[in-house]
Amino acid sequence: MGKDITVSTQKFEKALKVTRVIIYARVSSQKQLDNKEEDSIKSQIHCCRKFCKEMLRVGERWEIVEIISDDGRTGRNDKRDGINRVRAHTSRGDADVVLVYGLSRAFRNSRLGHEFDQALQENGVRLVSTTQPGGNDTPYERFVRSIFWALAELTSNIIADDVRRSILTRLEKGLTHGGVPKPGYAIEKGRLYIVPEDAKVVFHIFEMAVNGMTPMEIVNDLNERKIRTRQRISNKGKVTGGKRFRIEHVLTILRDPTYKGVIVHDGVEYPSAAESIVPEAVWSKAQVALDRRPKNKEAIVQKRDKNFMPLKGKIRCGCCHSAMKPTFSTKRRPDGSMEKYFYYLCSKHEKQGDESTCTIRRIPARLLEKLLLEAFGEIAANPEVAKRLIDKAPKTKSSKIRRLSKERQAIRTQLKELDAEVERVTDKVLNMAGTAVGKNLKDRIDALTERKNELVSEEIRLNKEIDALKSDLLAPKKLQHALAHFAEAVKCLPEEEQRELYKLLFKSIIVNEGGQAKDPIDENARRTRESRRHLSVEVRLRTEAIQTLFGETETTGGRKSGFTLSIEIAHCRKKPMENCALLSPVHKECGHKAPKNRKRPKKTEHEIHRAIRWKKEMERCNLDQIGLAKKVGYSKVAVTHVMNWLKLSAGAQSILLKLSEPSQIRKVSRKARSRILKKQTESAQIEMIQKIILAKQ
Repeated sequence: MGKDITVSTQKFEKALKVTRVIIYARVSSQKQLDNKEEDSIKSQIHCCRKFCKEMLRVGERWEIVEIISDDGRTGRNDKRDGINRVRAHTSRGDADVVLVYGLSRAFRNSRLGHEFDQALQENGVRLVSTTQPGGNDTPYERFVRSIFWALAELTSNIIADDVRRSILTRLEKGLTHGGVPKPGYAIEKGRLYIVPEDAKVVFHIFEMAVNGMTPMEIVNDLNERKIRTRQRISNKGKVTGGKRFRIEHVLTILRDPTYKGVIVHDGVEYPSAAESIVPEAVWSKAQVALDRRPKNKEAIVQKRDKNFMPLKGKIRCGCCHSAMKPTFSTKRRPDGSMEKYFYYLCSKHEKQGDESTCTIRRIPARLLEKLLLEAFGEIAANPEVAKRLIDKAPKTKSSKIRRLSKERQAIRTQLKELDAEVERVTDKVLNMAGTAVGKNLKDRIDALTERKNELVSEEIRLNKEIDALKSDLLAPKKLQHALAHFAEAVKCLPEEEQRELYKLLFKSIIVNEGGQAKDPIDENARRTRESRRHLSVEVRLRTEAIQTLFGETETTGGRKSGFTLSIEIAHCRKKPMENCALLSPVHKECGHKAPKNRKRPKKTEHEIHRAIRWKKEMERCNLDQIGLAKKVGYSKVAVTHVMNWLKLSAGAQSILLKLSEPSQIRKVSRKARSRILKKQTESAQIEMIQKIILAKQ
């Protein structure tokens, strides 16, 4: 009987109309989040689940479609991810009810609460609380709900006033009101105390600022002495800090009034119970030194124009793939004046310093600019070099042109077939004019004509695309002419126009360490720190800019493509401008070229030895040929070719294992193997191998 009751209950539940429910829970602090009482997230969700189960008693079947929560978010505003997700689901019609433990969990603001409730009602969704009346749109329930919204807001305001009063009381006693302590301080029960090791670093930073050092100079000094930022371990075990100083770290310390013995809250300073790390007079002097820094933007622009760096924003480090920023160093001349040396510095190396693994680090700016112009001049004067560069350029456009040409040829073939079919159908129409069949044939002709028009339009589109790609392919004369114009224009244009010209022509410049070109200046190659440094530079030029320099006002395809120019340079690390050379692609001795009469290495054993070794490896490691290919680093086809030697008979294999003369090993090649395998018996295979070995080449 109990079984019958259970079955009937299940049928009753299935017959009920399903109400889709979204459960929303919220807590406003971490303390509540960790609490196991009623205000915790888990407790709210548990009560809402229980409420959904109890709805079966009143004849409603509530099914939970999603549970959404906001951890540590206030209910005084609607800037919460969870409440926004609830609004998105209800606007799409994904739910019928939004269930909360209490109305204060949704909002503690009566205006926002009424707006939220009204928006749900417009979408046909009810807002239901497990502890407060509501859920039906009656005048009484709307009145009661407005009272609960007002009570929630009142409670929130009272709590906020209590918190503000508590904070002011603590500040008057010189205690903090929470938060992460500043570098140089630690906190215990709301009272700050000095950490001697960190306080020494902070005091030293203020001393350097008062003595006239700029924030960037302070950063460099700290990093050179390998002083790191304060390391801190959070309550959850997360480690932060312990890294190199950056300029924002130094500026934050210098501007913070906490170090002169005060606590700042809402712009008001309160005396701190902790000792000051820096006297107030020193802190004030540091502020004056910071305020005296030049802030005139026009002066900064003029300074940048004076230190003209045309490749700024285009050059990147090939080692760590980060941008290279312009910088300079100074050196005193014998006459007492200062001379500037300009560089392009890897930004990642600048941040990490000695800890950086970058091999490029910095490049002499004037050297790179000089050698680029020299390379352009050599290319413009030498047609063979220009042709060699274009031949080495990526063939992606050529392959695309071939693919499009095949598509165009296929369309032309279809057009010929359509023309032939139209002629056949036309002849039939002429013979059967005036009949119903003739009318059907006319409809067929119209369909074929429409198909033909589509193919013709597709062919026209392909013709335009192929013409655009062909126009982007550079000719050697066009490249020479454009680079010659560029080299001449750079010499006579002012700096602003030079910068615009560089932006027009250069797409990007990637610098890598080393190269394959031989250094023709052997007398400068030394085995010391001053040895010549080889750099490989990939210059990406804009094709549309080259066409403009050549005299074409508009590109045919209107596309922005690029052309890669690879060069290699060598220079001395200490005196780059005095001891530099442009190696490839313009130097006649560049590149390691293999001799034409290169001899093959002599084979001392036959390939069957490798096949036997691989077979043992497969048995030992339980591998198939695919697994063996991955392990030995060969392709599957190469492994198959080698393993096919084991198809020979045992006697034939023993003869091949005894071969030691290179001439005999070469004779019994893979090509000869197919002739040997045609022999069925062992004696016939042995006879064939001996015949191949004794045959004259």
